[in-house]
Amino acid sequence: MHAEEAQIITNECPRTRDGPKEPIFWKIFIIIVLGTNFGLMMANNYKTYVKNVIEDERFLVTVGALGAVVCGFSRFIWGFLLERMSFKVVYSFLCILNAFLAFTVFYIKSIEAFYIVYVMCAYLCYGGHQGIFSALSTQVFG
Repeated sequence: MHAEEAQIITNECPRTRDGPKEPIFWKIFIIIVLGTNFGLMMANNYKTYVKNVIEDERFLVTVGALGAVVCGFSRFIWGFLLERMSFKVVYSFLCILNAFLAFTVFYIKSIEAFYIVYVMCAYLCYGGHQGIFSALSTQVFG
């Protein structure tokens, strides 16, 4: 166990109503809200975002289906990584990947092979946030 994780565990909240009074609660809240925006946008609008560029409906349905599968499995992948590395390392990698995807998706939206990879990676990041922060909340708040 890493030193920072040991510190988090010893600072557990004794009661649920005390959680929002802690500064760590608001840090976690802001990180999750800001970090999931791109993944949530792609999960809900992956078809709408490219409907004028990619008109193949079957392809877009396949993109969504594969993305959903990746999102489900990504929680296990990120959880596995979180058990082996510190939160800061895992989440830093997740943020860098998420930012790269968010800033470059505009340039690849007309290339089907790249678009499917980008959507799957966006789902990977979105699922990562959900998996990581449920584990982190359990550590912090018990």
